[in-house]
Amino acid sequence: MIRPDPILQSRRRFLRQTGALAVGAAAFPALFRAAPAVASASPYVAWEQTAKGDLTDLEYVALCGTLAANAHNTQPWAFNLLGNRIVLYADLARHLGQADPRRRLMLMGLGCATENMVVAAAQLGYAATVSDAEADAFLQNGGRCASLELARRSDSNTHPWFPAIFRRQTTRAEFEPLPISRNEFTESLNEYGELPGTHLAWYGAAHEREAIVRIAADAVAEFVANDAAYRDSMSWFRRSRREWEASRDGISIFTSDAPWFVKEWVEFLSTPEDLVSSEFRQGEIDVVKRLAEATPLWSVVWSERDTPDAWLQGGRLIERIYLAAAAQGLAVHPLAYPTESPVGSPGLAKSLGLPSGAVPLMLLRVGLARPLERSVRRSLQSVLR
Repeated sequence: MIRPDPILQSRRRFLRQTGALAVGAAAFPALFRAAPAVASASPYVAWEQTAKGDLTDLEYVALCGTLAANAHNTQPWAFNLLGNRIVLYADLARHLGQADPRRRLMLMGLGCATENMVVAAAQLGYAATVSDAEADAFLQNGGRCASLELARRSDSNTHPWFPAIFRRQTTRAEFEPLPISRNEFTESLNEYGELPGTHLAWYGAAHEREAIVRIAADAVAEFVANDAAYRDSMSWFRRSRREWEASRDGISIFTSDAPWFVKEWVEFLSTPEDLVSSEFRQGEIDVVKRLAEATPLWSVVWSERDTPDAWLQGGRLIERIYLAAAAQGLAVHPLAYPTESPVGSPGLAKSLGLPSGAVPLMLLRVGLARPLERSVRRSLQSVLR
């Protein structure tokens, strides 16, 4: 996830401009605040909709799907509501290009949305049966990759992870140690059964953390050196709040732990050329290393296969980690650089002792951190077919 932190840069222009910005913000604070979003069209409103209100059951389940984790906040999904079924499509236009050439991250995001919908359906009193048989041919089928069949059930219509859907976020910040035992957290994930062929491994020993930091640093350096991939990823970066809230997608400096004056500099003084400069690229390397070093617990989601249906299943497991963490007040930050690297992925599998043939899908940081700003979301109407 590319979210540059220019505070780590030493360019004269940055220092000069941030100094002027600080003076200006103190003298004219209103000038340095973005206009608030219109309440009726707020790109954050879905995060507050903890009850279905006027929506139908299927509409509400789909809405909860839109709050799932996904790479670069591309929100690469579309939903077709048919009777008691929800058909999930990949929106093929919402693509990271060379930053995700096989669309692995896209399918994992769709898996995350699927898991949110399973949880939301349970909260409304439905058992959801997921079929991902079409995932492998999603490019030939106009993006169609999965479906959920909802059936009324007789037991309680609650799910302990449901409130976590609205608290879940990608927390790109330094983490403190977990306030609960590792086993207490990981056992909460075991209550909901396995996803065949998809697995989870945990790493918290000092030597394991050191190895992951080295692999992550090498992988991010490899990525930012790939100009086509880096530029494609940065095409989803929104410099200003106005742009971010208008597009209702993409990533921004506002959801990071960067200091306020860095956020102001990016919004008001940076240029499109800055985003792809060597300083921003080095800034990303430095930020990833800083965050990796401040990680008490790592998780690797891995699969026995490297196929679209496995990527979607991996996304479901990734979202389970998010929800279990949010339910216990913990923070999660996925780091895709090592798992998407042709060099980093096998190196990660070997260093961490994964079985022969294991396919790492995602590396995740887990720990304790204060919540950061919410990401924007597209409206439900815009993602329904």
